[in-house]
Amino acid sequence: MTRIIHLSAMAEPSALHGVAPDRHMFSAHLSLQVLDEDDANGRAITRGFLEQLEQGRFDLFGLPPAGQPVHVAALTRDHSPVKGTGSRVFRWLVNAHDGFRELAGDTPIRFFSTPSGQDDSQASMHNASAFDLLRTTAKWPAPLPQNAGLMNVLGTDADLDPTLPHVIVFSAGEQPPTVGVTAVDNGVYMLQITDNAGAFTLKTAPVAAFDPALLPSMLDEKGGVALPADADKTARFLTRLEEHAPTLLWPATVLGQVVRDPELVATLAGKELTGETECPADVLHWIKRASAVSMFDILIGGLLLPVHNTLTKVTRQSLVLQRLSRRIAGYFEEQNPALRIDEDRVYTHLHTAIRAHLGALDMAQLNKSIQSIIPLDLIDSALTKDAPTENPTWDAWQADLDTLSQELGDLALMLEDEDSAETWLLAQFDGAFLNDKQFSVDLPDTGIPHDQAALTRLYADFRADIAGPFNAPEALRRDYGVEVMAAIIQASDSTSVTD
Repeated sequence: MTRIIHLSAMAEPSALHGVAPDRHMFSAHLSLQVLDEDDANGRAITRGFLEQLEQGRFDLFGLPPAGQPVHVAALTRDHSPVKGTGSRVFRWLVNAHDGFRELAGDTPIRFFSTPSGQDDSQASMHNASAFDLLRTTAKWPAPLPQNAGLMNVLGTDADLDPTLPHVIVFSAGEQPPTVGVTAVDNGVYMLQITDNAGAFTLKTAPVAAFDPALLPSMLDEKGGVALPADADKTARFLTRLEEHAPTLLWPATVLGQVVRDPELVATLAGKELTGETECPADVLHWIKRASAVSMFDILIGGLLLPVHNTLTKVTRQSLVLQRLSRRIAGYFEEQNPALRIDEDRVYTHLHTAIRAHLGALDMAQLNKSIQSIIPLDLIDSALTKDAPTENPTWDAWQADLDTLSQELGDLALMLEDEDSAETWLLAQFDGAFLNDKQFSVDLPDTGIPHDQAALTRLYADFRADIAGPFNAPEALRRDYGVEVMAAIIQASDSTSVTD
């Protein structure tokens, strides 16, 4: 029988742990490999190892060119294991073993012990061992592996001879163990450890004192990213920009200011302005239409993601539409648990349907969707009628703009109010996804028949979700704001500006 404890260690910056610069800090992860034992004995050995971690000790040894390793210092643990956690990790392994055994069916599996020579770099869900799972604990979120004693932060004030390699040794007992080198392969040491509990093999690589000079310039002395002095202010600015960029970019605001400029209007009229000067009716009519239609830019822009996100280099999806694509993908997977649905494809089909519906929305239909929620007479006239043939006077022009500003304000409040905005959104979803009150979208072929009644009920659940506590218009505004922020960041990099 061979019992190999794998110890992976590395030096860490002292500043990261808030200790004096001359104190050496290391992190060390432990895992156990049992070879050539029957599984029952391997199980007992594994349990003993995990329960031993609470009392184990760590020592630093120097490795001279000749002779035996030299004890340098006992290392102190920065975080003591929590009593009983090792037993809980063992129960986790037992449960995993039962799961793997169920997958294997009638094929016998070896879990707590593996044969010598087995390639442990090719572990999968069908042949993973307890050793493979213990190695993964290094990536568990803190403090789980620290509580179990599998991940340890160690420190010492001893001076380290820079000319010697050093290794960290784990053992049981109150005194440092006896250490012998049995093999060295590509800088990896196989050490024979003898302690109060007997002898075992420790596989590890040398560690050295942390050298701050090796840190890349982008990292600070703690090993974190070195941020500029104004990083916090920049982050707050970008957050505010993400939250408020949508309304800052409403074209209606700019259009309303432009057509109140006397010099511009005089140019359009072709004469000096007086109260009786006639102004071009078609221009004012276009301003009314463009202002009203542009009020929907934020909701529609947020809904029609994906667009290429230059901030993350990935394709973003609308958080609102994603709530439906997840439901549909989950529905198909429930019909066949072995099926794995590509949710992106489902989203793309839904996205195509809503894009086609909104693209076909004409002025009259848009106006109807507005008037059903809030009556706005001037906007109703602008969206359903042609421009007047009679040019208004400058005074009438100004009066019309005052009325337009009031109605645009009412429309903005409608689109910012959760209930009324969601009423408008749900009407668009119904138009895109329903046919004769039945869910009717060309979904990807999954090999499972599409149960229209079930999908209609699922869509009804989605409608209830949108009408419930979830704030759909706010989610769309955030999606839109993130896109604006990403575009600004891209534009600040002169190498990426293409337009």
